[in-house]
Amino acid sequence: MENQVYSGSSIVFMEAMDLSDVISYPIVDVIEGNPDAKIKVLRTKGARTGLMHVSVISAQPSKFHYKFKYDEAFQLIYGHLAILLDSGEQIEMKPGDILTVPAGHDSIFEIYEPSLKFVVVTCS
Repeated sequence: MENQVYSGSSIVFMEAMDLSDVISYPIVDVIEGNPDAKIKVLRTKGARTGLMHVSVISAQPSKFHYKFKYDEAFQLIYGHLAILLDSGEQIEMKPGDILTVPAGHDSIFEIYEPSLKFVVVTCS
């Protein structure tokens, strides 16, 4: 089967590790390194929820500030990273780990190795 994203009224399919058609995802407040972040948006509206988007995002080793403007849930597919939340809690993530963060939190992401996460962003 050809690598494609299929989207209909309620179905989206992406073959594993298909990172074609990615676009740059600018990180504004970089502390060190070059995130060279990329995003592939899979869906931009929900059937019954205030969904903002579903996507996969990749990033290279770096450290940067990130503001959670909306509720966000993600699963790390590959890589290794840590997130320092404004609450003082530090979360280290490895492949398979899942994190949900409500809107409004400030954080610092530290990407230790090339990483890819599956992300769902919803309205508060």
